[in-house]
Amino acid sequence: MDDEARKKQLVGILSTLEKAPIKATPAGIRKLAQQRGLEVFGEDLSEGKRISLGGSTILIDIDMLTAPVDKVVRVSVSVDAKVAPSDASKSYTNPEISPSINDVLLNSLQASKLDKFARHLAFLSDMERLSSEQCNSFRVVDEIATVLFNLYDKKIKTKNDSTSNSTNVSSNASSEVNAYCTSFGQPLLNYDEHLGLFLKYWSTQHKVRDAEKAAVSAEYIAEFGLRENSGDSHARYSTNWIDASGNWLEVAPQDPSAEFVLRLSPPVLMNRDLASKLGASFNVVGKETETPFELLGNTFYRSFREVHTSETDSVRVNVEYSNLVAQDELVSVTEVPVDHPRSLEKLFDVLRAQIQLSTVLESVLIKDSMLGQEELDTNDNVLVEELLNASVEQNADEAQKLPLTVSLGDNNGLLSLSVEVHSWKTWFDVIIDGGKLKVANVHPAEGKQVDVKKLEALLGFSEDLALSVILARAK
Repeated sequence: MDDEARKKQLVGILSTLEKAPIKATPAGIRKLAQQRGLEVFGEDLSEGKRISLGGSTILIDIDMLTAPVDKVVRVSVSVDAKVAPSDASKSYTNPEISPSINDVLLNSLQASKLDKFARHLAFLSDMERLSSEQCNSFRVVDEIATVLFNLYDKKIKTKNDSTSNSTNVSSNASSEVNAYCTSFGQPLLNYDEHLGLFLKYWSTQHKVRDAEKAAVSAEYIAEFGLRENSGDSHARYSTNWIDASGNWLEVAPQDPSAEFVLRLSPPVLMNRDLASKLGASFNVVGKETETPFELLGNTFYRSFREVHTSETDSVRVNVEYSNLVAQDELVSVTEVPVDHPRSLEKLFDVLRAQIQLSTVLESVLIKDSMLGQEELDTNDNVLVEELLNASVEQNADEAQKLPLTVSLGDNNGLLSLSVEVHSWKTWFDVIIDGGKLKVANVHPAEGKQVDVKKLEALLGFSEDLALSVILARAK
């Protein structure tokens, strides 16, 4: 091995070691704090020691037992933001809420590795770094959280009041469950071992079963936070975001160095054109960087679904998929800037529509996945009755050919699907129109008819293309 090759090997080893998780020890905590530019102080306690990590506005006290082994037993975080939040119960740094910032940090420090703590430390130090005299980042988010929680609670109350005289108990019980699928979603603080303000804005209706046949559905969560300014949007601080009628007020931009951002988890599939218009950060699907949508980046793919039409019967649906979106034009969006909180509703409507389309597409590309009708749940009892009692006919030769050919394409900057149902000898498109899934350009076989409204209702309800095609067959 020559010197150059040996040098490359050593550089690779060092790079791997640098990325390796740091152990939960005093030395490990100190190293992470110093990497984030925080000062570190030590103090001996009667049964261990205290490590304090300090910045210009944040202080984290970590109490540890050092015998017989190192163990963190208490964490206390304080933020000196100069001004108090208008409603402390809506502040993610408030130690009295649940889960509290202290609990989240304590859990991460009691793990064998400091991966999660490193993430929390990066988040807190970035919030401190992005703060200015006019806009303390912690309070900026607190005030927006207060408004969103108040608006959400008002929406839930309105929903409950409108159904209070109804005899449909399930409708009353589901008011809060369904509310996050509209407007700006449901606000959450310190969600799933992450610090900050989060908005739950969608969950898939299509329930795919995993290897153990347990139903799983994806929830879509967005963190509302701050990042370094990448465009014309500037951070804003106010304790008066809305008027007495609940209308958003104009608040002047105050901090040119930071901007509001939505961090999407999981990412959302869309056309590069739309992502660029939103000013979004994204990864190209099909490139070396892995995204959750690598399968959809394939030029050609064959799959099959076993669709359960009753407890004992099922139909095997074979699918031929082709990606007609131009190379590098299919992207996975991870972050979207927000100019003003009032923009959240329209932005989430765009994201929800994109998610529904990609969910419908993925529903026929997941090998061996199954969706049983017993999993379906909705307030639309008529539609449920039709689903559960629908008779399914399958031609003997249907298994010998591809019942579905699905192509992913572009419709004026929005993703769309072209579907050919071979047993119907029928073609149609699934497009996004007005933030909803629509069936368009229907070409039925001679003498056949397709109930477009029923097909649209099934797609919007189940988000399952194969199931919808089976139950809305051509007549």
